[in-house]
Amino acid sequence: MYAFGIDIPAMRFRKKGYGKQAFSAAIKYYKSIGIDDVYTQTWSGNIPMIKLAEKIGFHLVDTKKDIREHNGQKFDALTFRI
Repeated sequence: MYAFGIDIPAMRFRKKGYGKQAFSAAIKYYKSIGIDDVYTQTWSGNIPMIKLAEKIGFHLVDTKKDIREHNGQKFDALTFRI
């Protein structure tokens, strides 16, 4: 099993499709070399990442409740597989 993640910290580069392009290209490459079991993880407060994962074809396979705390609020850890 292989994990892949991205980070686009600068706001001026967000919502331009770069994350989708990067994720899609990586998955295409992994599949081309015979790696079919790819997963990614995020937290339940990261709605843009959740939407991106689902657009690309990832499915939620595991949830760990209240693992992450952000600004005094607890969030779940999410694992997606394609």
